[in-house]
Amino acid sequence: MFGKIFYLLFGVVARHVENEVSALPVSSNSSKNCTKANQYLDMDLNLCCEMCAPGTRLKMRCSHESDTVCEACQPGFYSEKMNYYPNCFRCPQCREDRGLQYAQECTASSPAVCMCKEGMFCTFRGHDHQCKECRQYTLCAPGHGISLAGTSDSDVRCMSCPMGTFSDTTSYTQRCQLHTDCSSQGRDVLQLGNDESDTKCGPSVSPPPAHDPSTAYTSTAVTLTSSVTHYAGSSLTNASETVSGSHITNSQSIPWVIVPVSVVGAVTVPAIVAVLIFIAWTLSKKRGNVQTQGDPWSSALACSSSSMMLGHMA
Repeated sequence: MFGKIFYLLFGVVARHVENEVSALPVSSNSSKNCTKANQYLDMDLNLCCEMCAPGTRLKMRCSHESDTVCEACQPGFYSEKMNYYPNCFRCPQCREDRGLQYAQECTASSPAVCMCKEGMFCTFRGHDHQCKECRQYTLCAPGHGISLAGTSDSDVRCMSCPMGTFSDTTSYTQRCQLHTDCSSQGRDVLQLGNDESDTKCGPSVSPPPAHDPSTAYTSTAVTLTSSVTHYAGSSLTNASETVSGSHITNSQSIPWVIVPVSVVGAVTVPAIVAVLIFIAWTLSKKRGNVQTQGDPWSSALACSSSSMMLGHMA
């Protein structure tokens, strides 16, 4: 039991001594170089000492008895790398009177980053590549538009608006715009545009109804067949009135002679002629051998001729 306690105490003491030794600076090698990346060579003492971390600075140099002592940077100062500097760096200021604003605030371990305000570009950069001064973009006047947009380090380029385009504003972002096409909108032109103003259009006009050939054909066919049917009906009715001793009257002949227009509208002229001949034959059969003053066949043929003439006119 006693042996175990002695062994544990001996291990703790040995580990403490080891830590103390490793915390002390070590001598450089024969090439005067330090083997660790976070060490620096103190030339006076020929010792490899620990560097200070970012956000801190050297407070006390190393010695044979102690390693480097560091302390934090004070407000308004920074150090962004491993170092053994006696002082931290002052944070850069982004001056508004030079067109600058903060893109990133300064911290103990990083500097402030400045950038140009909206509508400006950088005209001067320091050795750290940070912008130190900015200038306003060039404004393109009415009648002109930008040909090349500005960047963080270059100005805007302007150009005159070519024919058919315009710009009515003073801007560093506006390009020349195309004139409004009134005709494509079914509108009249009230005033032509120029390089500084757009074309002015009148109120919207409803387009004329589109021509439908099938509708026109149907309308013509209905008109034609109505005329033919009316003529045929009147001719055959007159023929039936001349039959001597016949019992056929106007009221008996009209209903079945006049064919509905909606049906005749779909029938061709030759078919109409055939129907008229069939009607004439039926009348002749009904009267038998009775003699008439007028010949129904003549009336039918007259109707057929009239129909053919109407067909040619159509």
